[in-house]
Amino acid sequence: MGRGIGAGIAELHYVATIADYTAPTSAELNAGVDVTGFLTDGGLTTPLSGSIVDGADMSSPFNKTSSGTYGGQPLTAEMFKDLVNGSDTAYTTLPRGTVGFLAVVRRPLATKGTFAVGDYVDVWPIDVITRDPLPIQRNELQRFMIECAVTDVPAEDFPIAA
Repeated sequence: MGRGIGAGIAELHYVATIADYTAPTSAELNAGVDVTGFLTDGGLTTPLSGSIVDGADMSSPFNKTSSGTYGGQPLTAEMFKDLVNGSDTAYTTLPRGTVGFLAVVRRPLATKGTFAVGDYVDVWPIDVITRDPLPIQRNELQRFMIECAVTDVPAEDFPIAA
């Protein structure tokens, strides 16, 4: 078994353009912006909740159900705000109205920070609908939250193409 924690393995990259996001290439993904270092611990939420449909009929006292639709919830990411001018990569890369893709790495890449053929990635087509500064608090680093509409079915755990 190869279980492990996400810290030091998980990565988050913004990619403006991917020709076929269900078969992303390493060149397309490597052209993106790595925002992993801005992501807070537990700060990425990629929900895919499903709906249950009533399927009960009068032939049984059991309340049967069927699967319905899934997804549609916003993707959110909480990130640190960098206070050095020109170094606030995540904040300047992901303003409201940004359209593109978030590449989420959940398994170790062959070379950390660089996508290669055979690595696995989730690709989420997104439209940033809010970039919200979070409350400024004593003894906490400044943070912000992006909330994204997911504009199509995410490509989950896909191998990177040539």
